[in-house]
Amino acid sequence: GFILLMFTGLDSIGFIVWNPSTGLGKEILHKPMERSCEYLSGFGYDPSTDDYVIVNVILSRRKHPKIECFSLRANSWSCTKSKAPYRENLTFGDGVFLNGALHWLVKPKDKVAVIIAFDVTKRTLLEIPLPHDLAIMLKFNLFRFMVRQGCLVLCSFGWKNTRLMPEMWTMKEYKVQSSWIRSLVPYKN
Repeated sequence: GFILLMFTGLDSIGFIVWNPSTGLGKEILHKPMERSCEYLSGFGYDPSTDDYVIVNVILSRRKHPKIECFSLRANSWSCTKSKAPYRENLTFGDGVFLNGALHWLVKPKDKVAVIIAFDVTKRTLLEIPLPHDLAIMLKFNLFRFMVRQGCLVLCSFGWKNTRLMPEMWTMKEYKVQSSWIRSLVPYKN
């Protein structure tokens, strides 16, 4: 498997794709960073072209997101724009790849939060709704995405009184809002 490393300088952003089993890597330089923007990055596989793709979503409070894709096969960048205005990333970590798409938790202009998923084959961005209970708690908690047993999982780390209350939300059926299951994580502090 490959590992994607992102690096930032004072005014630029770049990526390194590294194969730890062979020790080989490829540096992908990128244009200068846009000021006052947030970057969501991830790495996915497009089976229709047998290509690995770096995805870089640029969020700005004033503009619609710009989505940049780097094809390792073509060794070039392509760019598209999203019509929906997303303001900020709410998770820590990179995009999670599942079912051919990279996923991030973001704050849209008109909603509390949604998951956005970028399909690396179709090169389209779509929204996946959160369970209502989870969307309400977003103001107070930290979140992290992961894939577990083929399901999208959102881990929530919040405080209740003086105790840390970790919980996991698992989407049992992909893209189905009613399939989210909440599990409390046993934890002693």
